[in-house]
Amino acid sequence: ELPVTLEVKVEEGVNTRFIVAVENSLMVSPNPFTSEVRLNYAINQASKVSLSAYDLNGRLVAAMFDKFVNAGRHTYVWKTDVEPGIYLVKLISGDTVSMVKVIKK
Repeated sequence: ELPVTLEVKVEEGVNTRFIVAVENSLMVSPNPFTSEVRLNYAINQASKVSLSAYDLNGRLVAAMFDKFVNAGRHTYVWKTDVEPGIYLVKLISGDTVSMVKVIKK
Protein backbone atom coordinates (compact mmCIF):
# COMPACT_ATOMS: atom_id res chain seq x y z
CA GLU A 1 0.00 0.00 0.00
CA LEU A 2 2.96 2.35 0.26
CA PRO A 3 3.34 4.86 -1.31
CA VAL A 4 -0.06 6.38 -2.12
CA THR A 5 -0.49 8.30 -5.37
CA LEU A 6 -2.74 11.35 -5.36
CA GLU A 7 -3.56 13.01 -8.69
CA VAL A 8 -4.96 16.54 -8.68
CA LYS A 9 -6.29 18.48 -11.67
CA VAL A 10 -4.85 21.99 -11.31
CA GLU A 11 -6.36 23.46 -14.47
CA GLU A 12 -7.86 22.11 -17.67
CA GLY A 13 -5.38 19.76 -19.31
CA VAL A 14 -2.82 20.00 -16.48
CA ASN A 15 -2.59 17.20 -13.94
CA THR A 16 -0.17 17.23 -11.03
CA ARG A 17 0.74 13.96 -9.36
CA PHE A 18 1.88 13.79 -5.75
CA ILE A 19 3.46 10.71 -4.22
CA VAL A 20 2.53 10.58 -0.55
CA ALA A 21 4.56 8.22 1.61
CA VAL A 22 2.81 7.20 4.79
CA GLU A 23 5.03 8.23 7.71
CA ASN A 24 4.05 5.25 9.80
CA SER A 25 1.33 2.67 9.82
CA LEU A 26 -0.20 0.60 12.61
CA MET A 27 -2.18 -2.61 12.14
CA VAL A 28 -3.43 -5.11 14.71
CA SER A 29 -4.20 -8.82 14.60
CA PRO A 30 -6.33 -10.53 15.73
CA ASN A 31 -9.03 -7.99 16.42
CA PRO A 32 -11.01 -8.73 18.55
CA PHE A 33 -8.45 -10.52 20.75
CA THR A 34 -8.54 -12.50 24.00
CA SER A 35 -5.19 -12.34 25.82
CA GLU A 36 -2.70 -10.98 23.29
CA VAL A 37 -2.67 -8.91 20.13
CA ARG A 38 0.07 -8.37 17.54
CA LEU A 39 0.76 -4.71 16.83
CA ASN A 40 2.47 -4.43 13.44
CA TYR A 41 3.91 -1.05 12.55
CA ALA A 42 6.20 0.47 9.95
CA ILE A 43 8.20 3.67 10.13
CA ASN A 44 10.06 5.36 7.28
CA GLN A 45 12.99 6.68 9.28
CA ALA A 46 14.68 5.84 12.55
CA SER A 47 13.15 7.79 15.41
CA LYS A 48 11.92 7.65 18.98
CA VAL A 49 8.75 5.57 19.03
CA SER A 50 6.13 5.36 21.74
CA LEU A 51 3.42 2.68 21.87
CA SER A 52 0.60 2.87 24.42
CA ALA A 53 -3.03 1.89 24.99
CA TYR A 54 -5.95 3.88 26.41
CA ASP A 55 -9.48 3.07 27.47
CA LEU A 56 -12.39 5.05 26.01
CA ASN A 57 -12.24 7.49 28.94
CA GLY A 58 -8.71 8.44 27.89
CA ARG A 59 -7.00 6.66 30.78
CA LEU A 60 -3.63 5.07 30.06
CA VAL A 61 -3.95 1.28 30.51
CA ALA A 62 -0.57 0.22 29.08
CA ALA A 63 2.67 2.02 28.31
CA MET A 64 4.24 -0.66 26.11
CA PHE A 65 7.46 1.11 25.20
CA ASP A 66 9.12 4.44 24.52
CA LYS A 67 12.44 3.92 22.74
CA PHE A 68 14.53 4.61 19.65
CA VAL A 69 13.55 2.32 16.75
CA ASN A 70 15.22 1.81 13.37
CA ALA A 71 13.29 2.38 10.14
CA GLY A 72 11.34 -0.59 8.79
CA ARG A 73 8.58 -2.97 9.80
CA HIS A 74 8.26 -4.09 13.41
CA THR A 75 5.94 -6.21 15.55
CA TYR A 76 5.10 -5.89 19.23
CA VAL A 77 2.95 -8.50 21.00
CA TRP A 78 0.78 -6.92 23.68
CA LYS A 79 -0.01 -9.58 26.29
CA THR A 80 -2.60 -8.14 28.61
CA ASP A 81 -5.24 -8.98 31.17
CA VAL A 82 -7.23 -5.74 30.79
CA GLU A 83 -10.98 -6.01 31.17
CA PRO A 84 -13.02 -6.85 28.05
CA GLY A 85 -13.86 -3.69 26.12
CA ILE A 86 -12.67 -1.24 23.48
CA TYR A 87 -9.21 0.30 23.66
CA LEU A 88 -7.23 2.75 21.53
CA VAL A 89 -3.63 1.86 20.74
CA LYS A 90 -1.49 4.91 19.97
CA LEU A 91 1.80 4.90 18.09
CA ILE A 92 3.91 8.07 18.12
CA SER A 93 6.87 8.23 15.76
CA GLY A 94 8.57 11.59 15.45
CA ASP A 95 5.79 14.11 14.70
CA THR A 96 3.35 11.46 13.46
CA VAL A 97 0.60 9.86 15.56
CA SER A 98 -1.36 6.76 14.51
CA MET A 99 -4.25 5.27 16.46
CA VAL A 100 -6.18 2.06 16.03
CA LYS A 101 -9.15 0.61 17.90
CA VAL A 102 -8.78 -2.85 19.44
CA ILE A 103 -11.47 -4.94 21.06
CA LYS A 104 -10.69 -7.21 24.02
CA LYS A 105 -13.15 -10.13 24.33
